[in-house]
Amino acid sequence: MRRVRPSFADLTIEFTDRDLALKLIEEWAEKSTFPVQVIYGPEGCGKTAWLL
Repeated sequence: MRRVRPSFADLTIEFTDRDLALKLIEEWAEKSTFPVQVIYGPEGCGKTAWLL
């Protein structure tokens, strides 16, 4: 498999072991984020009252 070597700021970075990198990102996302709730509806339907 060909390795990815992007250039940035006069540096060439070689990415290897993407499985480990993806696993670490997944663990970070599970610990560092939380589910987002979106409440929508017409004006005056009680969104703020429900939230309070």
